[in-house]
Amino acid sequence: MPSDSETSNESQNYPLHTRPLAERKFERKALKLAARLMPCKSIGRGVKEVSKLIRRGQHGICLIAADTYPVTVYAHLPVLCERNDVPYCFVRSKRRLADLLGTGQSDDEKKTGGAGCSVVLILEPTTESEKAGLTEDDRKDYEKLHKKASEGLRQVREFHVVK
Repeated sequence: MPSDSETSNESQNYPLHTRPLAERKFERKALKLAARLMPCKSIGRGVKEVSKLIRRGQHGICLIAADTYPVTVYAHLPVLCERNDVPYCFVRSKRRLADLLGTGQSDDEKKTGGAGCSVVLILEPTTESEKAGLTEDDRKDYEKLHKKASEGLRQVREFHVVK
């Protein structure tokens, strides 16, 4: 288990705009939950789809890949999430997001390092059909992750407030 100093050193390897960077444990749990929710259609993938869902009032947890380049691809998402009270955090790898969610890649894209999944929105289950597809553990995990993401975002906001 990495110490606090190792974790802080690791977060220094990522640009400043990728705050809040998810802790490894949080990231692992969020990605596993997203993979379990894929069959329930409770996931939004890609910048365009996630932006549309948030603008239409959908709530959930937004995961943004920190290694997405250029930054302008997703630069509007943190602001959009904050305006709509959707907690968000940055995860380390778009490749890992794509692998866990089963986003297909051709062999050429794998060789060149292209393609991946840069943004995922884990939707809050609202309808009865969505709730029926979830186990009790999934619901508890979602609530814990939502709370943790909100707390992490609150800490970042407090850090950036100028007094």
